[in-house]
Amino acid sequence: DDPANSTGTLFEDFLTVPADTIIVFAGGANLSGATLAQAGFGSAEFIGTPAFGTTVGTRGEIGPAADEFSTWGGFLSVDTSGPIWDYSLDNSTLGVGETHFYSLMLHELGHVVGLGTAPSWMNRISASTFTGTEASALYGSAVPTFEGDHYANSVTSDIFGSSNSQTAALVANLPPNETRFFTEIDVAALDDIGWDVVSAPIPEPSSITLLALSAASLLRRRR
Repeated sequence: DDPANSTGTLFEDFLTVPADTIIVFAGGANLSGATLAQAGFGSAEFIGTPAFGTTVGTRGEIGPAADEFSTWGGFLSVDTSGPIWDYSLDNSTLGVGETHFYSLMLHELGHVVGLGTAPSWMNRISASTFTGTEASALYGSAVPTFEGDHYANSVTSDIFGSSNSQTAALVANLPPNETRFFTEIDVAALDDIGWDVVSAPIPEPSSITLLALSAASLLRRRR
């Protein structure tokens, strides 16, 4: 999808994606309804050997799609018509009625790397719960979801690398005046869908990198 046109499609010929890199085409558009942002994975066509096709389509990941997920990148589009954005990395300047842009981007980039969207996520949905081993162990049972692609509003967890609890970043709604960071249960789901997660304390909000991943991927999902 074209990040600057919610009904258009963006094509990029002969795109070069370096190793250990994902490319996200980002832009703004007048999104419909209450949608604050949307993100998605990109498809690819190739000419070459099957091995090259695996590199193009799944970054060389040879595991089954039911357990692993990866791709070259995709798009992220942000609504330009409604929200009043606060661009601080923490909540130090968050005013009444403002939406915390950084928190929203963490949520959308979670969808970018497969949370709520990857085939390996969908393979672990049963009766409206996420049954991933790591997330379920942390929660104490299968994790309740909203429509199978977000955690339910009731799901809370400690911020990754911290003892402070908050609503999970993968919950569907982000009300004005709230800030959210990746939590332990968000990171556990990354492990479940095929990532190798590096356990490390969460950086201060001045850093834009909240966790380390072994590869990257994108998949379309509205918030």
